[in-house]
Amino acid sequence: MYKTQAADTTIEAEKIWFELIGKMPIETRLMQYHRASIQSQQIWWNLFK
Repeated sequence: MYKTQAADTTIEAEKIWFELIGKMPIETRLMQYHRASIQSQQIWWNLFK
């Protein structure tokens, strides 16, 4: 029961997130995506140092 509840909240959060992203201009979306990819690269870099 707990697992399905957690999955439902994740799905709900994703729906909200996609709605927010859908309202963003494409430029903003690209910037956000670019920033996120830079951050993940930095995290990987720190892990493998």
